[in-house]
Amino acid sequence: MAKQRGTFEEGARKRGVDGELAIKIFDLVEKFAGYGFNKSHSAAYALVSYQTLWLKAHYPAEFMAAVMTADMDNTEKVVGLVDECWRMGLKILPPDINSGLYHFHVNDDGEIVYGIGAIKGVGEGPIEAIIEARNQGGYFRELFDLCARTDIKKLNRRVLEKLIMSGAFDRLGPHRAALMNSLGDALKAADQHAKAEAIGQADMFGVLAEEPEANRAVLRQLSTVAGTGGAGWRKGDPGAVSDRAPD
Repeated sequence: MAKQRGTFEEGARKRGVDGELAIKIFDLVEKFAGYGFNKSHSAAYALVSYQTLWLKAHYPAEFMAAVMTADMDNTEKVVGLVDECWRMGLKILPPDINSGLYHFHVNDDGEIVYGIGAIKGVGEGPIEAIIEARNQGGYFRELFDLCARTDIKKLNRRVLEKLIMSGAFDRLGPHRAALMNSLGDALKAADQHAKAEAIGQADMFGVLAEEPEANRAVLRQLSTVAGTGGAGWRKGDPGAVSDRAPD
């Protein structure tokens, strides 16, 4: 840096910069150079850069899933990263209550599964409670089944509404509007079921939980009145990641 001082100060003066100001500017550059151009730092940054590029090149799906998980609280960044995944030719599956985890992850087919925790307004506690119930009892058959098996103390209507609007329940069907309309009944039945279990009594909901077709019949009836209310996955839609989802 000492060798460059004279060249810098002379060049600054030729361009009309005050001599004392040129000296002050170079002093600042020289001070930063002690850190910015340090060989040990440069070597470390180069190694990290190489490792990052190697992972992105050889494990693109896993790399992008990890990056989106790191930024999952920043919707704008996630939207940009989803676009980048599509540009890279990676397949991203929409939120799914039966296959998703709190974080983004890669399934056995090499597809990125959208992290449920990246949906706006959904906290980690409720999602972990849902995943725990799923791990213990298998895939959820429908909305009533999920409400019956998940710890209702850790779940609330707002979270379930966000999940339905995001499309996370689409595979349970029949339509988002029907699911939204039946949500109150599902939560009420789940609460009654939990209270009955607490005092060691059987209840009607326990029978219905074993007969999901009865619940599906109710949902189908609601869907004929509510309309379709469903939509497909649309990349880049902030938070809800779906078309025509209610605000």
